[in-house]
Amino acid sequence: MGLTCPRCNHRKRSDQFYKSRRECKECGAKYARKWYRTPRGRTTQAWNSILFRIKRSPAYKNVKVRISRKDFYEWALPMFQTWDSEKREGRPSIDRIDLYGHYELSNMRMISVTENCARNTRTRWHLAPEGTSWCGACKKYIHKEAFPRHKGSKTGVAGTCKACRRARYSPRTNPKAKKVFSPPNESWCSRCQTYLPIGKFYRKSKNGHGVQGDCKECQNALCLMRSRRRREQRQNK
Repeated sequence: MGLTCPRCNHRKRSDQFYKSRRECKECGAKYARKWYRTPRGRTTQAWNSILFRIKRSPAYKNVKVRISRKDFYEWALPMFQTWDSEKREGRPSIDRIDLYGHYELSNMRMISVTENCARNTRTRWHLAPEGTSWCGACKKYIHKEAFPRHKGSKTGVAGTCKACRRARYSPRTNPKAKKVFSPPNESWCSRCQTYLPIGKFYRKSKNGHGVQGDCKECQNALCLMRSRRRREQRQNK
C-alpha cells in the first residue's frame, strides 16, 4: 500500500516513510540538512552532541554538564547568529576553555571546528584520572604501572598496556610473531608451519634470526617447481 508525501507529492511505498512523520525519508533528510545549517539547528545539534559525549565517550567520564538546556540555548543561539552574520571562516563549535573542567557558562566558548579538533586530538589522555592512562586496545583507563615506559610520549608511557602488547605479539594469537618467540636453536618455517632446527635453514644475515623464512626442503621444492614451469614455457614457445 502506497502513501503520498505532502512535500514532494510523490506516491511511494510505506517503508519509505518515517513512522512518526508524514513526509518520506528522502524529504525528511533534505529538510534536516537545511535545518541543521540554521542557528537554531546548530544549537540543538551542539547540545545533543554534548549529551552524547557525556553518556557514551569514556574520555568524558569525569566531565559533567552544569548548565540547563534553557540557559544553553540563551547563551549559544545568539553566538551562532553572530557567527553567521559576520561570515567567519569555518563551522562553529562549542569548546571548553579548560579541558579538565566541566560544561558550564564560565568554561565555554565558540571557536571553529578546525581549532577545536587541533586542541582535542588527545582528549582521552588529557582527561585521564591521576595516575592512569588510556589503553588504545582495552579502550579504558588503566594504572600507569601496567604500561611500558615511553620517553617520547607526553604521558611518559606507551599507548597500549603490557597485557595487550603480549597478546598482540604472542605466537598463539599472531602468526607473524612466531619467528620472534621461536625456541632456542630453532626457527619457524612459514610453509611447513612448524618449528625446525636452524641447521635445516639456509643462512641469511639480513634477517634478525640469521636464516631464511622457509626451510631447505621447501626452498628446494619451490626452486624445482619454478624450473619446471620455465621449461614448459620454453617448450610451448
